[in-house]
This record gives sequence, C-alpha cells and structure tokens, in this order.
Amino acid sequence: MAEDREYGKQEAGHAWRPTRQEWVLGCGAVLLVVVLWLVLRPAGEAPWNDRAITANFQGLTIQKPVAPEEAGQTQGDVHVVIRYRLKNGTGKAYPMPEPTHGVLMKSLTGGGWQEVDSVLWDQRMKIPAGKTAEVEFDMAVPSSDEGVSEDPEQGKDVMAAGMARLRSIEDLTFFDYERHYVIHLPRGW
Repeated sequence: MAEDREYGKQEAGHAWRPTRQEWVLGCGAVLLVVVLWLVLRPAGEAPWNDRAITANFQGLTIQKPVAPEEAGQTQGDVHVVIRYRLKNGTGKAYPMPEPTHGVLMKSLTGGGWQEVDSVLWDQRMKIPAGKTAEVEFDMAVPSSDEGVSEDPEQGKDVMAAGMARLRSIEDLTFFDYERHYVIHLPRGW
C-alpha cells in the first residue's frame, strides 16, 4: 500500500508530455486548419480597373428603324447609336458582358451615376488581347418621349429627339461588374 502511494505521488508530480507521434499529428492538424482558412476565406473585392479597356469616340447615328426587329426595341423609338473603338490593354481576350454584368451609366450633376435606359450592345463580341474593335451602344428614345413623332418619316423630330437625349448626357461610362472594369467613353458629340 505504501508503494501505491509512492507511485501515485510520482505520477502526480510528472506533467503529461505528448509523444513524437502526437506532436506530428497536432502540428499537421494546425497546419491543415490554417491552409483551409487561407483557401476558403472570402476574398476581398477586386479593385476597379479603369485602364484595362480604353475607348475613342468614332461617331454617332440618330435613326428611326422602320421595323422594330432591327434593334430589338419597339417601333416608333428613336435610336441614338454611338460608336466607340475599344482597345483591350489586357493579356486576355475581353468579351463584352451581358446586361446582367455590364451597364452603361451617365454622370449626374453633383456626382454619382445613373443607368442609361434601353441600351443594347453586341454581347457576342470579343476583343482580342492588345487589339481594338468597334462597339456600338444603341440607346432607344421611346416614342412616348416629348418631341418624338409616331411617323417614321419625320426626320426633324427624329434628330431633335436624339439630340435632346444626347444633351442630357454629360459623361458616359461603361461598368463591367464581372471583371471590375470601368470604361470611360469620351464625349464626341
């Protein structure tokens, strides 16, 4: 019995120490947790790049299509088609985004941006790395807007409605939400 007490005292006096195998397993578990945290943690939002794609104004057309199928909008709308040459300064091909991932915005007096309504562009276009391509932004001015005639033959009304839309635009910028590109579209009208 006295021996049992001695043995108990010796055990109580010694602190537990992990074996070499326990050390390896413990360090491996900690390393695994750190690697998983680094890989699976939510990444911060990528910064916006306003130099990846640059634009030069090429021209504009104000027209009133006879058939709505020409531009995918309703008959009677006036279309302001602004053409820009976009240069891809990245190392990869740049596909024009779908409207769910890209938007044409105009600047507001006093700051901020507002989406330009009823704009179409060719979403199938891809601009190769380091190359340029011409892109058209087709803005529809609804026939319900003031100054737009229902008669497609009224050339003065078509031009007046298109110019009124252009006068309301100070600055145009295209935002690609998927790639975080900002494309400044210089005013040339």
